[in-house]
Amino acid sequence: MTKKTGRVVAKRIFGHDNVENKNLIQEYAELIFMNGRNIYELSRQDLETGKVIACFYFTEKPDVEFPVEAEWKIARTNFMFDDEYELEIKEAFKKSILECLVKKEKEIYVDGQQVFLDKAFLIEELDKYLTDNDFYKRKAMLRDGFTCWDYKTYMEITHFLEKQDFEIARDVANRCEFKLRYFPATYENKEAYLEATNGKRVLQTFGYGASELYDKMI
Repeated sequence: MTKKTGRVVAKRIFGHDNVENKNLIQEYAELIFMNGRNIYELSRQDLETGKVIACFYFTEKPDVEFPVEAEWKIARTNFMFDDEYELEIKEAFKKSILECLVKKEKEIYVDGQQVFLDKAFLIEELDKYLTDNDFYKRKAMLRDGFTCWDYKTYMEITHFLEKQDFEIARDVANRCEFKLRYFPATYENKEAYLEATNGKRVLQTFGYGASELYDKMI
């Protein structure tokens, strides 16, 4: 028994077209995904073998030469919407950052006290770094802030904000260390915090000033 792969969908065929002189038939179907999204599929099949030669997808229902009324059936598809595909390649890049980030665990001394910069803190700060820089809002497909390699079957993000995964991991670790050394809650008030962090490269480290950093952490 062949194990079928792909995403489960409800599928209903609604028409066919013949492709003249090519011994092919075009089958039109609507696919509805588990999350309620739908897409229209055109599959080009060999008339003799029934083998699917190619598939094409449309957001609007296309006109057909020979309409049919078929029942809904459970099927599988490898189709992904653009936003889902973009999220997938972003998560792959984030995973590569995480692999670099876990190597940044270390002990530091803050005012003579030993403090461990641990994995949980690093991962939490990575999420804040990505949020601060609109990682999930940007369009990777349009190269806005991203550099990607295009392959025949997939795309891979190689840089974000002109930085590779290990460089982002370094920046995140620096943010963590800064927050440990200058924890707003250990200062009497905001004025004291701003005085202590004056000239400490807050803007370069976080992308915003010490005042905003204080507000985010208190």
